[in-house]
Order: sequence, then structure tokens, then C-alpha cells
Amino acid sequence: MNTKTSLLATAATVALFSAANGQAVIDITGSTAGRATVHNQILSLLSGESFAWYMVNGNTQTNAASADAVIYKGGTLGGISVTVRTFWAGSASGVDFVSNQVLLDNKFFATSVTTANAQITGDQAALQLAGQLTPASAETASEFGFSDVKQAATLHQANPLAEQTDMFVIPFRWLCTETLIGVTNITDQMARTHFTAGGETKKSLFTGVAGDALTLVYAVGRDSDSGTRITTFAETGAGVFTPLTQWGFTTTGTGAAVTISLPAELFDGGYASGGSVGTILGGSGFSAIGYVGISDATAATGNGAVALNFNGVPFSVENVKNGSYTFWSKYQAIRKQTLSGTAASLFGSLKTALVALPTQGSGSSIKLTDMAVSRQSDGGDVIPK
Repeated sequence: MNTKTSLLATAATVALFSAANGQAVIDITGSTAGRATVHNQILSLLSGESFAWYMVNGNTQTNAASADAVIYKGGTLGGISVTVRTFWAGSASGVDFVSNQVLLDNKFFATSVTTANAQITGDQAALQLAGQLTPASAETASEFGFSDVKQAATLHQANPLAEQTDMFVIPFRWLCTETLIGVTNITDQMARTHFTAGGETKKSLFTGVAGDALTLVYAVGRDSDSGTRITTFAETGAGVFTPLTQWGFTTTGTGAAVTISLPAELFDGGYASGGSVGTILGGSGFSAIGYVGISDATAATGNGAVALNFNGVPFSVENVKNGSYTFWSKYQAIRKQTLSGTAASLFGSLKTALVALPTQGSGSSIKLTDMAVSRQSDGGDVIPK
């Protein structure tokens, strides 16, 4: 699907600059899996803002918390007028932009909020043509962001980050399409086979029923910029840098009426957002298994996707806390340079709020102090505290 090249052409990273009128503009990128949590905290920290969102691929999205990008305007922080713009390009991409101080020329931002709390419709090219997306300043570079994997688990290690602060635990889930009747569990070995041996596996691998060998199951997942993908293959033992074979689909319909068709092999590619993976897994027409964050899993199962146990253990907040469900990572704030002014204020406020955030009933975030276990690295052994 979206390649690194296309992301570099469209993704907004974290930047701060002051316009002539003194208004601060702060741009944030990073983990798609944590975007809903950050969205809610931005709304709680800024007063008086309106917001709108858009999807780079032009698809319809029902809310800002699950969108590719959001613009917040009209709010204040510490008495200073602030515009915040988020673009969720993936954890590895965020680490790249922050650690390597990537310049923002040729990247695009929403310019305005025309209707509060509503989607700016159209794909990236159409929005740019209509003047609703604009190139960022070439003088600006990324300063801070969010990631659900450590820099050591990415390909972007040349310039060490100055800070990687753990804030909360973020779990993930395995899902399958509703067509896979009888599939209830996936193990490390099944996942490695499914995603590294062609991305097209007999259903019998997952059920142990010989007759199910006639049904093929497709592997669906994220691109290499995704922290969700890195976490998944660190956890399963496949390795974070192992080439995968994943599939893309043409979709028709919306919500629970999505039909997936025309599978196209992506080899080591994948989808740029968990929402896109969730759309596939909530559809019908072909059989597929994939991995997503909690908010995307909730949306997908609402549309018909089936949640799977992992290594025989069902997902629950309690099972994450006690260490029996191990498919999780730590969500962290990252920066390269010393921050000042409004950028430092927002970064510090978000960190404080996110660390103190109570465990969510859905499991989308779990407070670190609520955990009875911990781990030292992505995919590392889960051990008692």
C-alpha cells in the first residue's frame, strides 16, 4: 500500500514555529495505535478549540480519534493561542522524523477548520488542489512525537533520541474475518508461518481440521513504518526486521457492509493505518487474519471481525496486568532536542497527563503502576515487577 516514499511526500511530522501574529503552531506525528488517547488529552489540555480531521486516502472516517490527521484551532495553552496538527504516520516513521530532524518541505498540513468536529473530505491530491492542504515550511524540523516501540527496534538508530519516556502500556489484538468459522486462537508459530511463508496459509493451520486445508487465509497488516507491526513480530519471535508477505484488498461498502475483493500481494508492504487493516478484517468475501491496536479492534469487531486468543489466552485488561496476555508494548514520548516555549509546555503537559491517565476499561491504555509485570525491550520476556 503506502510506501516510505509516499509517506515522506505527505506525512506531517512534529514541528513548532511562530507566525507573525504570535500564534504557536505545533505538529505531532507517530504511533497510530495511540492516536485516540493523545486526541482526547489534547482536547482536555486546550481550551476553546475546534477541530476537523482528514484521511490521506480519502476514505470516510466517523471520528477524529481514528483519523490519519487532525487539526485543532482556536485553543489556548497558558494564555497563548495554539494550533495543533497531528498526522499519525506510524511509530518508526515518527522516530525517523524526530531523531533525524527531517525537514518538512513537501509535507502537507490541513489549513483550516471549516466545520467544527467534521471530516475534511477528499484524498490528499484533491485537498491540496482545493487549498485545504498546504506545504509546511522548509525551515522547520521535527521536535517531538510518540512511539509504541523503542528506537532500537527501528531502522532509524544513527542519531540517538534524547528522550524516550514510557507513559502507559498499549495492548494489541489478533483478529480474523467472520468467514473463518472455527478459528479462535493464533500462536507465535502460526503467526510466523502465516506472515513469513507467503502470506497465504491453509485454514487447517489454525483449526487442526484436515478438511479446512481447502480454505486459504490471507495475511493482512501494516507497513514498515508501523510500531504495531514491529511489536507484533518482536512478540511472535519472527523478528522486527524480517521481510513479510501481506495482502491488500479492494473494498466496497462501508461499516458492517464492507466486501473485500481482488487481493493483491504486497510482499513486505502493508497498510499505513490500523483503521485500514480493521476495515479489511471487518469485511467479508475473503478470509484474512491480521493485527491491530485496541481502538481499531473495537471498530472492526463492531463490523463483524472476530477476536482471537493469543497463545491460548484471551485479551482482557486483567490478563495484560497479570502477564498472561503478552501482546503489548509501552507507549512513549520521544524528542531529539531541548524544547522551549509552547512546545515544551505542550510536551510536558501531555506527558504528565498520559502518565497519570487511569487504565481505560477498553484496555486501549493501561497505567504503568497498575501492571504487575514489566519488560525491558520490545518483545522481551514479561517478568514480575
